Amino acid sequence: MIRRGLAAGVLVIAAWVVLPLWQRQDHGPPMAGSMPGATASLPPATELKGPAPAPVRYAYQPECPGQSGPCLRWHLVSTRGEQWWLPGVSGEDTFVLSDDGTRAAYPHGGGFVLHDLMTGTVTPLRVEGEGEPMFSLDGRHLAVGREVADLATGRVHRLNGEARGWTSSGVITSTLKPDDRTPGRVNVTVFTVSSPEGRRLRRSTSPGDLSSDGVLSPSGRQFATLMREVTPTSVTTTSILINRERAVTPRLPAGWTITTILRWRGEDGLLVRMRGPANRIAYHIVDLTTGRPLPGGVEERGLSTVIGRLN
Repeated sequence: MIRRGLAAGVLVIAAWVVLPLWQRQDHGPPMAGSMPGATASLPPATELKGPAPAPVRYAYQPECPGQSGPCLRWHLVSTRGEQWWLPGVSGEDTFVLSDDGTRAAYPHGGGFVLHDLMTGTVTPLRVEGEGEPMFSLDGRHLAVGREVADLATGRVHRLNGEARGWTSSGVITSTLKPDDRTPGRVNVTVFTVSSPEGRRLRRSTSPGDLSSDGVLSPSGRQFATLMREVTPTSVTTTSILINRERAVTPRLPAGWTITTILRWRGEDGLLVRMRGPANRIAYHIVDLTTGRPLPGGVEERGLSTVIGRLN
């Protein structure tokens, strides 16, 4: 049974139409609490027939005027600013993009399909796992639950646990277990990196209290998590902790805070989801050497968003 729904950790809820920050033009210094730039509108969406002329920056589910619910389709925005919708793809289903924005995967006919956006080819996959589909960093494999599909051959391999993410060498699974070396009821998270064929490559551990939103880097040697400050009125990210050894202070405009780490960008950047004034949502790559967001982010003003080739 395929779980149909919005992709957790990549999809978010808001209430407007999605606009890319990269299209905006500055008109003087940004106001406090705002991300740089002035809003520009997207061109009308057209049906994508055949190959896409450019990779996809992000996909979103728009709100349709005159309807009580969302539009039953996904809209794709390219790196050049074109906007398309995909025929045969329900907006109520999970939809994911590869990191380079050239491939998409979504449920169809009781399974999943691979949509090569650069060629227009749609290929059925034999994966039957439940869970969030995740492309490998190079876009050559797709993990769904306990299964990994080789997108070149169509062969499917079984994992020993639920896929949680990818490094450059393989797929990540994790297990929470008691820490026998520490007195008291303390847990650690054991991360296992396996080849796409299911062969175990290496293991590492992290304190259990940091594992819920932590993400391994492509090398598998760095582990990033958020440190938060909770007050009666808000939850604010105070720092990004790397391997519990180095803290990076986010340097964001006033009123903005990081809510989720989505994935690494190389070994020195993190793609994050941020919340700002009036519950605005934005996605940016944060430079871990400076703590500042890089240019070219996306602000969400739609019902749900999936990030592809952001930068």
